[in-house]
Amino acid sequence: MLNRDVPFVGRISYCLVRCFKMILDARGDRYDLPFLECVSSEPFGFTYVRGADGGLAVNGIPYHIAGERMLELLGYAYELYADAPEEAALAWLAKRAARGPVVAGMLDAGFLAYDPNHVHVRGADHAVVVLDVADDEVVVHDPNGFVAAPLRLGDFLAAWRADNIYTGKARMAWVIGARERRPRDEAIRRRALELSLDNLRRAAPPPRNGVAILFGPPALRALAQDIRAERIAPRWRQSYTHWSFRVSGQRCHDSALFIRAAPFADVRFAQVAELRLAEAAEFGRAQAALTGARANEAADALERLAGLEEEMALALAAALGVVAPAA
Repeated sequence: MLNRDVPFVGRISYCLVRCFKMILDARGDRYDLPFLECVSSEPFGFTYVRGADGGLAVNGIPYHIAGERMLELLGYAYELYADAPEEAALAWLAKRAARGPVVAGMLDAGFLAYDPNHVHVRGADHAVVVLDVADDEVVVHDPNGFVAAPLRLGDFLAAWRADNIYTGKARMAWVIGARERRPRDEAIRRRALELSLDNLRRAAPPPRNGVAILFGPPALRALAQDIRAERIAPRWRQSYTHWSFRVSGQRCHDSALFIRAAPFADVRFAQVAELRLAEAAEFGRAQAALTGARANEAADALERLAGLEEEMALALAAALGVVAPAA
């Protein structure tokens, strides 16, 4: 029998939250990484940006929304900067970095030339902590394992200006201010789960320019259909096997333990946690099957995930005492 109660230590992503954690740790405000990720509500709600040959598919919400939620729930003031002209944005970043570390992201990881694999990840989202801005370079802590990495200014600007399909924002950066409130753990967890339920209830917008953005069980079933029909381009298949199914499974697993640790957790929340652990296992099966070119097995796992996601959303609403929306 699968033992689902073992905590998971390795991490494939959580790059934005890792950057926030670096800055908070430097202040002496230490939080576990999975806790921060769950407070952001990022682990709840599958998204599939469905084009003619596949598209972004992951458990998550737009990063800037997740970051704002995390900082607000923990009681921190912050400044979110985005979409300014390049010259003004660079001047702002240099001024801010001179006072203290700044989180920059989302960036296009394909321009981060200190990473020997950067040419293979063009278009992938990433975040870094900016330590210094000089005339010809930016020095960053990159949560992918690059400490105080120097990056030519032109490469940094190319990464920072890239339009982001998941946020719709360019040249985005964060400054974390003082902690103005210290909410209780119970209040933080409950509000995070209420926001997570909102994620699960998102309505899909109308398709635009041949691209449909789908959420939840319809997204999972559409992705299963496209994988089964072999309509997924190699670049997206690689994204699913190397990143999105892995991080989606981690988010399910971490959120299950987050729910279990809540002071208010009772048998109803325990049911939600068990469903989340079952989802984590199915993401693992989908990733392994797709890596092994077993498309039908991967599609089967995603279809089972769709059913589990429906059950989990209902169970979470019941546990929180939230009335189901009218049909």
